Amino acid sequence: MKVDAIKKHTVTSDHKLALAAQNASVSIEQAAIKAAEKEREGVDGLMTNLYYLAKRNEPSSSISDFNKLLVHHSVSRFGSMMRADKSLPYEHHESVRDMLDAIAEVVRRQLIDNIRQSGVFSVMCDESTDVSTDKTLTFYIYNLIKTKQRNRLYVSTVNTLMMMTVDTPDISDMNQFNFGRAFDVWAVSKARRFGNKTK
Repeated sequence: MKVDAIKKHTVTSDHKLALAAQNASVSIEQAAIKAAEKEREGVDGLMTNLYYLAKRNEPSSSISDFNKLLVHHSVSRFGSMMRADKSLPYEHHESVRDMLDAIAEVVRRQLIDNIRQSGVFSVMCDESTDVSTDKTLTFYIYNLIKTKQRNRLYVSTVNTLMMMTVDTPDISDMNQFNFGRAFDVWAVSKARRFGNKTK
């Protein structure tokens, strides 16, 4: 009796529709997974391009033209993200800023982790007047992994500022680190001219 009822049900239109819907749901789920993977690949590509421009000190506003160049030469991963007007998402300046901030945070955390693992690092101060129209004091932190500590000539007054800069909550207990400090000749000559002591 039950077998006959099952056989009759399997040939009904309701059963066939339910079976088709079930098969379609599996296909839709797989399509959604593939679409998410393509979207993730596209975002990874956009962030890679932004990181490349940032390393070259290029303006973030050039990201749109840079992406178009890659699409033109068919070397991009943006095919699934391309809009009807051939534009790409995430090129608005706010989206670009959010992605740059995310990249910067990853780089910052990696730098701090490297410093903690190294135990030895060096800080160099340079005015960078050769690469900018405004005089900006830039701090370069170099990891000295598997190298000996090197002490160079430095200006005591700037040394205090430098120690305040690196004394952040992320780098606790600075006494456990060995420091190498270096300043360029211009900074030392200026310090001597204005009477600052050097060590």
